[in-house]
Amino acid sequence: MAGAQPNFLCSIFSTLDHLYPTQFATTSSVGISWMDEVLNSGYPEDEKYQITGHLVELLGNRLGSAVPEDLVPESVPRLLNFLLLSERFYSTTYPPYAGAIAIRVLSSRSPSGITLPSRATYNSTVVPVLTTTLLPTHTLQSRVFALKLFQRCGAEWFLPELESFSTTDRVRLLEAVGDPFTFPLVISADAARLGYEPMAAAVLLIKMLSSDLWRDHARYSNFSTCESVVSTVQGRGLALTCIGKLMVFLGSPQDVITVIRRLKALGCWNTAEVVLLWAWITGAVNPADHNGWRLIGEETLEFYRVRGIWRLTTLALYIKKNTSGAWSHRENYGWRRMTSCRVEGVRREVRVWDRMGLIAMTCQLRRLYQLFGCNPATWGGMLEAYGDQDVAPLSGSRFGRDDGPVAGGHVHVELLEFTCDYP
Repeated sequence: MAGAQPNFLCSIFSTLDHLYPTQFATTSSVGISWMDEVLNSGYPEDEKYQITGHLVELLGNRLGSAVPEDLVPESVPRLLNFLLLSERFYSTTYPPYAGAIAIRVLSSRSPSGITLPSRATYNSTVVPVLTTTLLPTHTLQSRVFALKLFQRCGAEWFLPELESFSTTDRVRLLEAVGDPFTFPLVISADAARLGYEPMAAAVLLIKMLSSDLWRDHARYSNFSTCESVVSTVQGRGLALTCIGKLMVFLGSPQDVITVIRRLKALGCWNTAEVVLLWAWITGAVNPADHNGWRLIGEETLEFYRVRGIWRLTTLALYIKKNTSGAWSHRENYGWRRMTSCRVEGVRREVRVWDRMGLIAMTCQLRRLYQLFGCNPATWGGMLEAYGDQDVAPLSGSRFGRDDGPVAGGHVHVELLEFTCDYP
């Protein structure tokens, strides 16, 4: 290859692509493997870009509008290195299709997922690439694909190895991510078709607040649209759905408290409330973890005393409507096989295998009542005393003798009194 003119090499690559269409220009192809040879060669930087850009363009021509197949591990750093090289030449090369193809392939959501680079390459490639391509003003105009790649990295952002990031790197990355609900108008209508869900990116940002690496670098601007979206019933539901898709959202009660307090400090009270709702309805904290529930209880008291006691109608409604189904997954981890449940403060043995969700829900309601010094009979009176006339009644329920329908039945005071004494 040494000494060959770039145009000559590009012609050879085009010919090989024509002769071997299923082998040369694919995401796991021989053609992409040539990028290492070019990038490590003695060609001037602009000629390296010309040759490797042609290889990526051939890849784009072969893919067309189809979702690219998975990359082999070796292809990921090659495309990332190409994007780093490209940053020097976008302004003089038109159009910048090659870079757009590369970032699209890297952000692919193909069925078995994309193989991300080794952790050691994050500082040298992933962070610099995202910090530039995420910007709405970037030449590629590929912010949606860059946001998808940001999401694909997922749990990798929390690894101890990433402590090597400088503070400047972390600040610049979160500034570039910005508000995940905003991107260039030219592609805003196509975001969903391209497989991008802004709320999923927002949830990842929320999770990042639990990490010492990222917490202090987030800003209100990262959550401004999310804060508006989750002020609605539909928005809260979408946020909770996206949280539910994560393998692990927040790993401990202390993580929950840390995230809520950081969101409050940023002025994102609606988003903080979603995290609080999640903690109450998912069973993320073990019922027997009394210290964990003490922490969450204290935070709940403080939150609603500041935010407004009347907003407890929302929390109680979510417990009633969501806890039963959310806790059903516990069956997969042995809860259904238990013969009984004994925890501190329980007056009697409670058998759980048939109605785990119902019992979980009633225990959570009782926990909530006791937290605010109420019982089922006085709960409604407390809400009325702090009520807001603009808040609609909770499906006609006053949280009195009958706490409304759950799983085809009703949660009666007798069941609340029967189950357990929390905490």
